[in-house]
Amino acid sequence: MVRLLGIATIVLCSSFFVSCSSETELKPDLPSNQSAVNSKKPLSSETFKVPEANKVITVDVAKKYVSASEGLLLLGEQWSEKIEKAADSEKLEILASYAKAQEQVCLKIGLAGMAEYNWLDTVATKNKLNAKVFEEAGVKLP
Repeated sequence: MVRLLGIATIVLCSSFFVSCSSETELKPDLPSNQSAVNSKKPLSSETFKVPEANKVITVDVAKKYVSASEGLLLLGEQWSEKIEKAADSEKLEILASYAKAQEQVCLKIGLAGMAEYNWLDTVATKNKLNAKVFEEAGVKLP
């Protein structure tokens, strides 16, 4: 069980790596509205309508993707420590809370939650038409 949770954690954390320029510092751009950032009340998830695979995204969306990637990476580092130190009985609860925290990071950045982030990560980054847009946002696609 512990080995399975460890493997799941590694897979989750590694899925958030983005090939950004080496000059990029890991500080996600959170919205300037301080009441939304400092609010302890969780944001509600937005419905994400999956666009066509060949949709060209905007630079603003690409920048939000970069910020969300950085935020999720930092979150993964923090939560992996919590999971490592937790008792076996608590690890599933922590993983469920981690998923909620990931959703909140994406919402605070301005995406429609993890659904939009995952679409950008798996579909939009593979669209050659988006390469220049992602490059302007600081992501160099392979």
